[in-house]
Amino acid sequence: MLFISATPYAADKYLTSKLDLRSGYAEQQLFLYNAAKMYCWGHQSESKELAKIALSTFINQKSNYETICASLEPMAWDHLRIELPDVINSPALSTYTGNDERVIRNLVKNWLSLILSNPFE
Repeated sequence: MLFISATPYAADKYLTSKLDLRSGYAEQQLFLYNAAKMYCWGHQSESKELAKIALSTFINQKSNYETICASLEPMAWDHLRIELPDVINSPALSTYTGNDERVIRNLVKNWLSLILSNPFE
């Protein structure tokens, strides 16, 4: 029974090592999309500045904050990270794929500051 329970864990560790897989931090999509909405569609200047800080690490080199707003769709997170023919300098954002978890913790901290500053925005 122990062998059956440990097999998925061992297979995961083995494949992660052999294929040089990295953490994807899927949760960052929620935080980035929410911060982008607050930056582009928010009304309070304080919220917009906090959103800008949250997004700053993830904005692509050739993009700017106007690219984020041009790429933003109400129901489509993916438009922020794919190349759109109608938007110059897209994709606007890139997700973090490195091994430094502090980058994601900082995003979450900035997102919480954003939400707490104006929860009804």
